[in-house]
Amino acid sequence: FDEKLLDQSGMSTDFPNVFYAIGWGGFWQVSKFGIKVLSQEFLATLKSNDVGVTFRMFNKDYNLTWSELSTCLGFDQDCELDIDHALQNFDLAKFWKLITCSNNLSVRRPVQIHNPTLRFMYFWIVITLFPGTSVDNIGFKELQILYAMVNKIRFSPVKWLVPFCISSIAPSMPLCFTSLITRIAESMGLLETNEVEYI
Repeated sequence: FDEKLLDQSGMSTDFPNVFYAIGWGGFWQVSKFGIKVLSQEFLATLKSNDVGVTFRMFNKDYNLTWSELSTCLGFDQDCELDIDHALQNFDLAKFWKLITCSNNLSVRRPVQIHNPTLRFMYFWIVITLFPGTSVDNIGFKELQILYAMVNKIRFSPVKWLVPFCISSIAPSMPLCFTSLITRIAESMGLLETNEVEYI
């Protein structure tokens, strides 16, 4: 989001407060430019397993544990990696009624969310974490993240991000997560020894 827009809407204070409370203070500002070739190589070779991920960057194989990947992306080290455990008290019907005063779960629209900061957060979630998905219908995972924000639950969504990254590799899909992939490479010290061309 544009910083001027955040200031004018009063969100410039709300956003950092929310993200720092859930351990995403180092993640939410995605300011790095992407690297097209590096992103294509990473996404084409990305695989997950029980302990983490494997991938290629600059023609070399790498592996990171889930914890290492989470830290590389900017999530705090104490963020819970077991999402089911972190969000075990999430109740879809109760939370939806809390933020919309509605019992109707058949249609879940962002305009129904009463709190403007929470509504703004929803759009950030879709644009940053699940690009290419519809913003008109709020998904289950998006609501779980909003629930974590409301309740200040520190968790890392990396185990959601990786499968989404893998599923986004298709001719009809735009190249996503380029800035986040650049952040991973930078965190691993790979940009210091390789020449790159930013998008």
